Amino acid sequence: MEPVHKRKRIDSPTNRENPGPPGISRSTLWFDDGNIILQAESIIFRVHRSVLALHSPVLRDMFLLARPDMDIEPDFGCPLVRMEGDPGSEWEELLTLIYHGFSKTRPGDTLSFVQISAMLRLGHKYGFRSYRAEALERFLDAFGPDWDTIMVTDDGTIDTERMHMDDSHSWSDVVNLAYDLRLNQALPLIYFNAIAHTSYPAYLFEGTKSNNGRISYVHEDIRRHLLCSQNNLYAALRRHTFSWMFKPIGDSDCDCWDFLLRLISQTYTPRLDVAKALGVWDEVECQGLCSECRTAAQASFEHGRDNLWDALPSVFGLPSWDVLEASLEELD
Repeated sequence: MEPVHKRKRIDSPTNRENPGPPGISRSTLWFDDGNIILQAESIIFRVHRSVLALHSPVLRDMFLLARPDMDIEPDFGCPLVRMEGDPGSEWEELLTLIYHGFSKTRPGDTLSFVQISAMLRLGHKYGFRSYRAEALERFLDAFGPDWDTIMVTDDGTIDTERMHMDDSHSWSDVVNLAYDLRLNQALPLIYFNAIAHTSYPAYLFEGTKSNNGRISYVHEDIRRHLLCSQNNLYAALRRHTFSWMFKPIGDSDCDCWDFLLRLISQTYTPRLDVAKALGVWDEVECQGLCSECRTAAQASFEHGRDNLWDALPSVFGLPSWDVLEASLEELD
């Protein structure tokens, strides 16, 4: 954050009506009785110090330490603070939630990814604790360690009861957010979904495209880590969830081997169906097995899936789920 240098105010009707310097646009969050202006990128917001201080101890301390005549912006008659490094779109989303609550969200109290991102990033940076906590809970509903709520996706689609993808972001943004903010509890499933993506590994180099055409790229460190971890994941799938495919496990006299060979081919070519490993048992797909093999295979699949879930952090070189949970609590 960098306050602008104080300039002499020219108090004229023209300047009072001036929307600001060229290339700067006013947000709809512009209150005539606001007593501070925030500028994030090319967007300016006229809001209230008291409202910001109520939610953010970082901003409250900044206001307390500021001079009484804190760098008055001559065009508007109140201080202007540049929020260095912060996307204007994220301040737009966070301030909208602060001033309007959830009244402008999608029906069913579902927040968009850009709202979740704003609450997490700005909440972490400026101490908007309640907003960060709300966003973190929603994010971990989809990608956290609770088996009952996890979301497995092979195309980067996000649409849970509490979070959905907006038009300007795509899967790469989701991966980067978890990595940047050290949301360690989410990383095992995020990385699993990253490799399960139908465009993997091409999208690691070509990016993912949002609905409005914006292309995002995962960070280079993430790309390197996924490529180095993929063989660990493939081995874990073979050892746990898919082990039943590689031998008939029912009656020794059954004739299921030919069917299993076809099923292996369907699962592993043209690319390994990674998402299936944390999915539900597909009864229809396995109708070609004899009843004894089918029953035994389902039990093996479900047991292997549980074991894969327990082992998932170690597949990506991360500590156990318990340690990851503790590390996340330390960030609060």
